[in-house]
Amino acid sequence: MTEWTPIPRPWSQVRAGHVAAGWAVVFAIRGTYWALGGTVGLGTLSPDIQRAAAERDPSLFAALWITVALELVGVLLALALVSPSGKTLPNRLPFVGGKKVPGWMLLTPAWGAGTLLAGHGGLFVGFGVLGASRANTRTSASLWYLVFWGPWFMVGGILFMAAGWSYLRRSPDRQTAVTASVLGALGGFAVAGAPLIASALA
Repeated sequence: MTEWTPIPRPWSQVRAGHVAAGWAVVFAIRGTYWALGGTVGLGTLSPDIQRAAAERDPSLFAALWITVALELVGVLLALALVSPSGKTLPNRLPFVGGKKVPGWMLLTPAWGAGTLLAGHGGLFVGFGVLGASRANTRTSASLWYLVFWGPWFMVGGILFMAAGWSYLRRSPDRQTAVTASVLGALGGFAVAGAPLIASALA
């Protein structure tokens, strides 16, 4: 049985995992507030989202709750990635209780989330630049995407990738770990770029 590689974890990578968890907590609080009907901050989003919120569109609120659930999973993922020896499954789970979580189950979503968030952030910045540069489409929302939402998503993506890198360096099965990381990263980029591909084909 392959043992966990005792590679020291740089302080910056450990801190990246903790900050990534904090990033996800803040985002989950924001999502919960909006899902419960809060309106502060909605003016920073696109007009379509503002309209859906004003009309109490059920699909928007369902998406918000799903996002909150994913963000809470992200908190656990970020902390597991930088724990000293990985994580074990709860003992109360039948058949798998007490067993170590396979590395690919942490690395694939970590790199997928990292590249997805960074890719979305890049698109948001592009949207903000485009909106801010065109007088007929310039809105306060486009400026918010440029100076806040885009950078916010990009920072979150970088943090999750840094935490994933910390776990990858310590993985006992480097080949599987690298494969899982690459597949996760490609998946994240594909999902992030899907809107552009869809609009190009439309």
